Amino acid sequence: MIFYRRGVKEVNTKTGAEVIYDYESKINGAVFPGLQGGPHENKIAAVAVTLKQACSTLIHLTGIR
Repeated sequence: MIFYRRGVKEVNTKTGAEVIYDYESKINGAVFPGLQGGPHENKIAAVAVTLKQACSTLIHLTGIR
């Protein structure tokens, strides 16, 4: 999982214009280049399986050792 900021970054003091974070498009293009053409179910399923494995008790027990 990747977390990043969204929304207003700062306000330009000279013009009063809001400067917006632009991380979303850059991260999506770098991390998920295959998803730009449309929904690819195999990649969505791979992310779902990985998240389920991360939530399992076996992973937690391995981390305790």
